[in-house]
Amino acid sequence: MKKITKITAAFLFTIGFAGMASAQSAYTVKSSGGANLRQGPATGKEVLTTMPAGAKVKVVEKTNEDWYKVEYNGKSGYVSSSLIEDKTNNSSSGDSNSSGNTSKNNMAAAQNEQKKLL
Repeated sequence: MKKITKITAAFLFTIGFAGMASAQSAYTVKSSGGANLRQGPATGKEVLTTMPAGAKVKVVEKTNEDWYKVEYNGKSGYVSSSLIEDKTNNSSSGDSNSSGNTSKNNMAAAQNEQKKLL
């Protein structure tokens, strides 16, 4: 029973790090004209501030295919997904493969831990 508990704990621990890695990715504003941080996920929503090109943002969540909820300079708001890119793996924000690779690597690490515990 203790082995099963250790295996489960190792697996959950690893999965937790996969979520943290994606939430703290190094995203930057890729648009040369900067990007508007908006109150909501639509171009009609109020602009809270304008982020300059190259500004670093923390992605909190992907709202839908077109918008990310981000944090920038202590403010929380929404930015068009076409205006930022993920610099963690040097890929664009539309590349779903980068987060998939992180999850696969973490799953492999969890499986290796499970084998050690058996």
